[in-house]
Amino acid sequence: MIRLVLIVTLAWAGLMCGTVAAQDSGRLTGHVTYAARMALPEGAELLVRLRAPDRAVLAETRIATAGRQVPIPFAIARPDADRATLRAGIAVQGRILWLSKAITITPATPADLGEVVLSRHQPLGYASAFRCGPRQLRLGVVDDGAVLDADGRRWTLRPVLGGTGQRYVAAADPATRVDITGSSARVTLAGEVLPDCRMVFPVGDAAYAARGNEPFWSVTLTGGDMILSRPGAAEVTLRVRDTALTDTGDIVLRAGGAAGDDRVTVIRRAELCRDSMTGMPHPETVTLTVDNDTHTGCGGDPRHLLIGGPWQVQRIDGRAVIDSADATLTFGREGSYHGSGSCNRFRGQYDLTGEGLSFGAAAGTMMACAEPVLAQERQFLDALPAVTRFDLTDQGALVLLAGDTARIIATPGQ
Repeated sequence: MIRLVLIVTLAWAGLMCGTVAAQDSGRLTGHVTYAARMALPEGAELLVRLRAPDRAVLAETRIATAGRQVPIPFAIARPDADRATLRAGIAVQGRILWLSKAITITPATPADLGEVVLSRHQPLGYASAFRCGPRQLRLGVVDDGAVLDADGRRWTLRPVLGGTGQRYVAAADPATRVDITGSSARVTLAGEVLPDCRMVFPVGDAAYAARGNEPFWSVTLTGGDMILSRPGAAEVTLRVRDTALTDTGDIVLRAGGAAGDDRVTVIRRAELCRDSMTGMPHPETVTLTVDNDTHTGCGGDPRHLLIGGPWQVQRIDGRAVIDSADATLTFGREGSYHGSGSCNRFRGQYDLTGEGLSFGAAAGTMMACAEPVLAQERQFLDALPAVTRFDLTDQGALVLLAGDTARIIATPGQ
């Protein structure tokens, strides 16, 4: 009888272990910590997020620390994907204070991740990023207010009293406001109420590069370091020790060697800049000051000027498009393009290098349409492979050029 009870007990225990294992296989666990002896402030929130390679959010968990200190445990649903990345961070009132490196997750990754180490986060200008539906915005704090960067526009905000979190209102437009509570925000842009905004981790992990000509210089920002290269001088790596925003939204970074030796200043201004040698447009104009020498150049990834919503084609080889035709072009982040030739859908690959822009052959549907529309569509698709570079007008229109000849002109779509 005793033996029978023992067998049943062991069988039940095995069944329970199997059940727990099956349950654990559907989630990832771990605990976050950091080495510094610093207490988390009141209102701190732990964020853990899993993303697909295309940056789509696969799973997310938010844990109010409620006075707890590190190490803090977490659990998150395991992604049903061959590959994903996990990141953890601690935020306080809309700002990331601590952030982990990206951890690659595959089907072979153990369910228990163990210790996830956080490092003090040094924002390179804008302290916060939020995603509101399909739109993303950035918010940075200045001496007596904040700067909001969204939809290619910039607002200077002032703090106002009220509510339980932080509240900002645009100085020149009361219909633009931001209310931050924890890692969430409610945002109204010029009277338009955006969908609920959720904090996202900084997207600036990829190196930021700026360079200038005559004399040639380059600056790369990565992981809180500034790599400076100049003619006649050895390449040096300096630590970014201070970041700030001007009231117009310019990002100011100061770097140096030993503490107090901040002899390099970089100012990033959101103003279109064309490389003086190649003509390639860049999203920012950059000023570099080393000791008493100041140089100007271009910074940021030109790809960011192309990707986003669809471009609405207005002119092809100098001719306006047919009123009833809806020709569009959309650039993907990873080098793909797609759109409508007015009748048929198409897609293909593009290549953007330091020298120019080129389009690979397009594959598309073959629907029957009116001849004038089909003729325009053929003209559109014939023009794409001839493109060698791009530019933007002062009004923000995209110009696709073959040499110096404008083949396609498009404006930002809605």
